[in-house]
Amino acid sequence: MEVFKTQSETTRAFYFQVPFSLQFTYQYAHQIRKHASATGFFNCDIDAHHQLITFQMDLQSDVIARPFSYKSSLFCKRTYQALSHQRIVIDNQVVRTIKYRTPIVYNWHLYLCNEAKKTYSLGTLERVMKRYVLKDEQQQPILLFPKVIHLQADW
Repeated sequence: MEVFKTQSETTRAFYFQVPFSLQFTYQYAHQIRKHASATGFFNCDIDAHHQLITFQMDLQSDVIARPFSYKSSLFCKRTYQALSHQRIVIDNQVVRTIKYRTPIVYNWHLYLCNEAKKTYSLGTLERVMKRYVLKDEQQQPILLFPKVIHLQADW
């Protein structure tokens, strides 16, 4: 892991820009899920003055779309709004912020790698993607219910 950018030599450093790719599914119609993929980068921002580590991510998905569909049964009615061709684009999303112990008498590199691997898990990425809101033609929010099924990171 190398420092690739520093703002002030004593207070802030940005560590590793780890490329990743993930596969996810989204709700296409009643009981039908479609597969899509996304690529991006994980970042780590160290603020020495406040003793904080901030884990961030950038992500861009494939183009996703779905037609309008309606499902009615005895128990419930489901409407899936049409989604025009769009991408999920997330820039510098803070995923997790933690405070680290001082003085640093432990293996700093190993500590950062372990915390990064804990932070960037399938469940965490799924929660971040659920926060992203896609909109239909009338600018109404659409629920996609994304589910991350595979993550490949180049640690």
